[in-house]
Amino acid sequence: GYIVDVSELRQGHLNGHLSMLLASSLANLHRKLRVIGRSCKLEYHESAQIKEIRHLVENRRMNPDLIQDSNYFRMELEELEIRCSQGRMETIVCHNDLRLSNIFYTSDQGKVLFAGLENVGYSWQGWDIAVVLTHIVMRGDQFFSAKGFQSNWIRSYLAQYEQVHLTEIPNSRLKQFISQVHLCCLVYLLREMLLVSRDGASEEENKHVTMMYNLYRQIKCNIIGIN
Repeated sequence: GYIVDVSELRQGHLNGHLSMLLASSLANLHRKLRVIGRSCKLEYHESAQIKEIRHLVENRRMNPDLIQDSNYFRMELEELEIRCSQGRMETIVCHNDLRLSNIFYTSDQGKVLFAGLENVGYSWQGWDIAVVLTHIVMRGDQFFSAKGFQSNWIRSYLAQYEQVHLTEIPNSRLKQFISQVHLCCLVYLLREMLLVSRDGASEEENKHVTMMYNLYRQIKCNIIGIN
């Protein structure tokens, strides 16, 4: 058998059974963290991401070649704050750093494992999902971007988290939660763009920001992303 972090799996390999296994494993992780949150009496920090973005907007010197309108991030932040306050965002204990290099697959046991638990704390329930989906879509896994697949993936997550059958997740519940994940994707991408698009960034970093910006616009326009 072998253990490999998901980021090293070749493009297109993260599909079918492994993708659904990732959804159910993340749900189980959140269920376990819920118990830990109660025993450790973790504090609520549901707006931590917004606060971090606000700090970056106020203190980061942007790369003028990438962001010509200095008020762009400020206006986007204000809009997202309104959307999040109106979205009734559900809050649970999350991993909070679910980049693909922190997700491992064991071939002999057929299990998904999670590393990098230093940032565990309360956040929006859709946050970890948004980070995972964003990284998978950005690396170009076309199967995962197929129409309807992400909705099925999120339904699988909800069913495992709530310990019910897939058919017991109402479409209204699924639609509401997808909207929350959608917002979390936008917040995450805005934060990451701010972290990378500093004045003096490398050419590779600038390309990465451009990719994130394009995905941000696409999700915001509801063209791709969460379908």
